[in-house]
Formats: sequence, structure tokens, C-alpha cells
Amino acid sequence: MSMLADNGRFYLAVYGDIKHSRLIDDRDLAQRAFLGVIDAVNADFRRDLAVPFSIAKGDEFQGLLAAPEYALAIIDAFDSRSDHFTFRYGLGWGTIETAFRSRTTEMDGTCFHNAYGALVRGKKEDRWATCSGAPDAHERVINGMLGLIQVIRDGWTARQRTAVTERRRMPTLTATSEGMGIDKSTLSKMLKAANYSQLLAAEEAMKILLRDYLVRPTGGDGT
Repeated sequence: MSMLADNGRFYLAVYGDIKHSRLIDDRDLAQRAFLGVIDAVNADFRRDLAVPFSIAKGDEFQGLLAAPEYALAIIDAFDSRSDHFTFRYGLGWGTIETAFRSRTTEMDGTCFHNAYGALVRGKKEDRWATCSGAPDAHERVINGMLGLIQVIRDGWTARQRTAVTERRRMPTLTATSEGMGIDKSTLSKMLKAANYSQLLAAEEAMKILLRDYLVRPTGGDGT
């Protein structure tokens, strides 16, 4: 795939890495699991990606979104599909300076530089996800919301994390409880303790921010 650069349009790039990757003993097994997660996310979100995710270097990966509102759903998909490691993310808002290709590592643009810069900042501040490149006021709000979502996620027990993941995946509370082998009242209590309804509200607010208020620094609509 190769297209002319769309220099007038802003995109959101996502740059991620595996946390504490140096502590992984079986690197080959981890690499295969890592590639499996990337392939699964690319398959599930193929219509939402301008360029699919691929390994950038070592334990880092990168992709380009067709529209910014898909960001949270995509990074949650990475998190929920991995039992072997946890990820950290940098979100970069900016332009594309080169032709589009099948891998973002063969492209260049401010969105990629901003995403990597956000990832580096996130490592220093121990953040789950960090945004860079958006207009100042919007960037502060987006990072504030990401921080609140991280607080909710960091408070989960392993069982609560499973309950949230399964509830997202299943169509109803009944189907989720049956799949987990527990009754609905127990599942409801687990989801309440995990602040599931507050998480959904925060994620919906983030989606609106990314879709409707992430605009060009010059005041355009970013489309």
C-alpha cells in the first residue's frame, strides 16, 4: 500500500511498549504471544486503522488510526488480549509527512514523533496512556481523563479485571455470569466494586473528546 501523503489532515498515532520487558525470561515465547496480540487487534479493528499495528523495535509497536475516537477501544483490546504482559501507550496527534505505506515504520510525520514523545513521558511518570500534540487545553483534559481511567484500572483485583473484560465481551449480564460460572448478583457486586459504570462513563467522555474536540492547533476541524 502506498498513497500520497495527506498533509492537510491530522491523525492519531498510537505507540506502545511492553512494561518491564527486561524481566521476561522466555523472549521467544513472549515475542510470539506479542505478535499474536497485534494480529488479533489488527483483525478486529481493520476498518478503523489507517495503517495496521506492527512491531516498531524490540518490545515496541505502532499503528495509525483512521479516526481518533477509536483509541480507547483499541488500547483496551491490547490490554484484554494479553495474559503475559502489560502495555503502556503514547497517543500522538499530528500530520503525516510521507506517503502512506503498509507499515508505520516506513512513514514519518509529527503524529509519530508526538506518540513516541508521549510514551517516553508516560514511562517517566508511570502512566498507562499519555497524549501529546493536541491543542494545549484539550491535551490537558485528555490526559486528565486518561489519568482518571488509569486510577480505576489500577484498583482492580485480578478477578475484577476478568469480570470487566468478560462483561465487555458478552452481550448481557446473564451471558457474562454464565460464562464465568457465577450468579448475576455476584457479578454485579464485582462490577460495582470495579467501578465499571464509572469506567464506561469516563470512556464515553473520552470518545467524545477525541471525536469532537481534538482539533487542529490552528483552529481547524482536523479532518
